[in-house]
Amino acid sequence: SLKDMNYNYDALMDILNDDFRNLTNRILKTFHTDLEIKDFDSSENSRTGKPRLYIKASYNEKEILDFHLFLNEARLSALSLSIYFASILKMYEIAGDKALKILVLDDILVGLDMGNRLNLIQVLEEYFSDFQIFMLTYDKAWYETFKNYRKDKNQWVDYELYKHNFEITAPNGENYNVDKPEIFSSKNYFERAKFYYINKDYSACANYLRKEAERLLKRLL
Repeated sequence: SLKDMNYNYDALMDILNDDFRNLTNRILKTFHTDLEIKDFDSSENSRTGKPRLYIKASYNEKEILDFHLFLNEARLSALSLSIYFASILKMYEIAGDKALKILVLDDILVGLDMGNRLNLIQVLEEYFSDFQIFMLTYDKAWYETFKNYRKDKNQWVDYELYKHNFEITAPNGENYNVDKPEIFSSKNYFERAKFYYINKDYSACANYLRKEAERLLKRLL
């Protein structure tokens, strides 16, 4: 009934503006300390007549009008990610301890700059430490950065997937080019240096030792 729908919607708004908003803002502060959700509100959709949910936000403690036009792509991405992560955490809180905790992130970081991508690692370590996480990306620079900056490296297994083209001969004698995926366990710079040293490719070994030295210096400085 309409009465029941209104009651359930009011209950939803109470939940959104209590624990859920607080959790979202805590996650959001990991990305941006100057952005905050002040309120979840609703209005009637002029076309359908049904309630429509929207966000009231502030920037540097000043309310933003039309924040989707005011904020840049990085802040909008941080806002949407924070809401997304808070939704997942609340969902598993409701589902209970028997729920299978899996988080799949398939290149959702396109709108984030590198600084906020590093902040994402902090979010995952702080809020999703008991989840099994699958991080998928085509961005090689971010892939290497993620491997180097996460704290507990022993909890992760890294793989690289490449497409190789090779030629096959069909039963009719015609040749065709076919794409074949190849997946293999990823090695860090030092492991690659050891591999090339064992195989007596000393120039390649020296190159990866240089990369490892640069990585360590960047992390320290």
